[in-house]
Amino acid sequence: MNASPIRCYFLQESGRDADFWKEVLSRIRDEDVEFLHLQGLEDVRRAIGERAPDFIAVDLPGQDSLPFFLEVQTLAPGAPSIVLTDKDVKLSFRALQDGAVDCLTKMDRDADSLGRRLAFAVRRQVLLGRLRRLSNVQLKPEDPAAARQRFEAVSEATKEMLRVSRLAALEEADARLRASPDDVEAHFYRARLLKELGRDDEARLAYGRVLELSPSLPGKTDDPDGFFLLALPEALRHHPGNVQGHLTLAGLLREKGKTEAARAQYAKVLELQADCPEARQALSLLPPPEGGPPGDTAAGAKPRRGEPRPLPVLLLTSTFDNNGPFLKMMDDGTFLPSVIVTDFYDPTQPLPPHRLAVNCVGEADLCRPALRAVQTILARSRAPVVNPPSRVLATGRAENAVRLRGIKGVVTPDIVNLPKELLAKPDGYTEVARRGFSYPFLLRSPGYHLGRYFRLVSNEKDLALAVASLPGSVLTVLRYLDGRGKDGKTRKYRVMMIGGELYPAHLALSGDWKVHYFTADMDDHPENRAEDQAFLGDTRSAIGERAFRALEAIRDQLALDYAGVDFGLDGEGNLLLYEANACMNVTPPGPDPRWDYRRKPVARILEATRQMLHKKAGGP
Repeated sequence: MNASPIRCYFLQESGRDADFWKEVLSRIRDEDVEFLHLQGLEDVRRAIGERAPDFIAVDLPGQDSLPFFLEVQTLAPGAPSIVLTDKDVKLSFRALQDGAVDCLTKMDRDADSLGRRLAFAVRRQVLLGRLRRLSNVQLKPEDPAAARQRFEAVSEATKEMLRVSRLAALEEADARLRASPDDVEAHFYRARLLKELGRDDEARLAYGRVLELSPSLPGKTDDPDGFFLLALPEALRHHPGNVQGHLTLAGLLREKGKTEAARAQYAKVLELQADCPEARQALSLLPPPEGGPPGDTAAGAKPRRGEPRPLPVLLLTSTFDNNGPFLKMMDDGTFLPSVIVTDFYDPTQPLPPHRLAVNCVGEADLCRPALRAVQTILARSRAPVVNPPSRVLATGRAENAVRLRGIKGVVTPDIVNLPKELLAKPDGYTEVARRGFSYPFLLRSPGYHLGRYFRLVSNEKDLALAVASLPGSVLTVLRYLDGRGKDGKTRKYRVMMIGGELYPAHLALSGDWKVHYFTADMDDHPENRAEDQAFLGDTRSAIGERAFRALEAIRDQLALDYAGVDFGLDGEGNLLLYEANACMNVTPPGPDPRWDYRRKPVARILEATRQMLHKKAGGP
């Protein structure tokens, strides 16, 4: 991949499992990546002093290893860091918040597999860096040959990154199956990855295993997460003669209210097995087809003609991760998406057919060039636009703090962007204090979310560590808005704004100042979940009339088709604005019954988004 090997330092705080990690590194067969195993801060300082690494990989066996990780980042601030954790979701998420670019779960003790996954992770970051460098190349409009050359280079790097990502995901699926051989979801994802990698014979066998396992799995008939509605059609394309698979899919479709699709599956069963009593009985219970006679219409039953065709949608995205969640919301039966990565779009190419254009670039601070590119592309389209880029450009943190400050009941933080080199000087705090800030304050790299590259600075030592570890030439200083209640817990609310309506998404409670739902104190605290449930059920009562009216005013000021607001409350009921933008996600709850209360509110948000897209396109 490179003329000289990429150097990656593998770091451990202590000698725990040192022999195992040496074995892992010895198994890696990648001539493009050179790994060096180091133990303890003294070894790390010495090695970095002799030669700076291109990447670092850090073993994090537990929460108590996070300070070591932070210290390592200050020693090698220019080296992207990959962390390896046990099955600790909160630790993984915290490491990503604290600056890791990737996180690998060890999953098992298979040295070969773990070595390959580590090498793949490094390769992904190398390719991502190449794509970002290509996106920064300034092209002249009168030089179409240069644009074509960059487009071809981007296509080649993108294809290779997809291949490497799929190989890494395949290793993870295999690790899951070593632990749980009957994990049907792992079998399905493994099959899909094999198909995408062109390994068709292996994929066919893997899809067969999905069909063997899925009909007999207890508790899956409701399919709350829609997994089997995705998996079974793909598996049946490879095994069209599997009667039980068609029966299971028909039952799921019927439960989802997709009567005609269910009827077609039952008809397929009867083509394969004419005397199947389950299919005939189910068909007799279905309502008759529109315009058809009542009763059993099993023989030759077909999907109703005249069903609405998928809506062709143009999705405009960026290479950075801060894109809206539209693509994953698009059911293939309802939408027909075409994706353009705006950073690399060849302006000589025609736009794909579309009735609706969706600007997925939602980050105003980091992605301004991409948003300008979206504006240029949309000038060639006559379709209605979801989240016009001109409105998204106005949602940067500093811009929001100024324009939303005048709303009654809204408190926004003072914000200033300062050169990193200024803050790194011995009198860096003096520069902050001159602008009206005092300890504690917040420091972050612009454009990142989920708490990544975001620090609370309480003293000079915190300031030095934060400046050394945060990327970028400019850092954002924010006044700390204290959202703690009388019980000492910090509360962060999220409300989505879709098609002009407000939809509560979640309330997260934590003893830490940095609150995200994934790492908040929710799993093992029923009293916190009860408060979340009350917020989802009656938002106005939960936050108070003053804050609710402030939310309505923020919605009107943003004037976006899809956006979200994260906020807290002060003791007087004012809304403490943390952020408001178009790139907030809503994550469906897991299967644990503890989260049943969240299913309907999340489903309402997803359905409201789909309805907004159809309405924007001129549909019903």
